[in-house]
Amino acid sequence: MASIKDAAITYEWIETYSSKSSKAKRLPRVIFNEKQGMTIVIFPDGEKVTSKCTFDNEFDPEVGVAMCIAKKHYTRGEIKRMVRGGHDFVERKGE
Repeated sequence: MASIKDAAITYEWIETYSSKSSKAKRLPRVIFNEKQGMTIVIFPDGEKVTSKCTFDNEFDPEVGVAMCIAKKHYTRGEIKRMVRGGHDFVERKGE
């Protein structure tokens, strides 16, 4: 497994302001290691989530970040059910 030191850091902690409130919103720190096809997201609460693409997929940073966010909020089984459910919906819609 790659260490954080080996990865190229593309985003730092950023503070932005939401248009709906004056509270600062902390965005997660995102680290990409394109050589190993890995995305690491460190959330403001300190939780670190990783996502790695398979050997037959092309590395896509946006997909890596999306998968890390999904893995933080849902279990693997819930993600699989969402994917299966969406796949069934697309097939029915195309009929």
